[in-house]
Amino acid sequence: MATQDELNEDLAKAEEALAQAKAAVQARQALTEEQALAVDLHEMQCHFKGSMDCGWGWEQDWKGHEHKEYLRKAEKMLAVTDIATARKIVRIYRGF
Repeated sequence: MATQDELNEDLAKAEEALAQAKAAVQARQALTEEQALAVDLHEMQCHFKGSMDCGWGWEQDWKGHEHKEYLRKAEKMLAVTDIATARKIVRIYRGF
């Protein structure tokens, strides 16, 4: 059995992870439908995400090149289908 200190440390880590997850949910909910779809498209298509080669992570807002490019893709997609269908397509492509 773990010591009290170990349990407290585990609890603190879990609380931090929960706080980060809640912040991510709030940030996602603040996006427009087009922006949320752009995020999904980036996650699906970018071969560099998480690396120094992906400009998305360096950009601070939707005015950066990568964000604008994926937002343009999302808007093009929504010009020919509705958001629910677009989300289904992304989920199918990603294997969910």
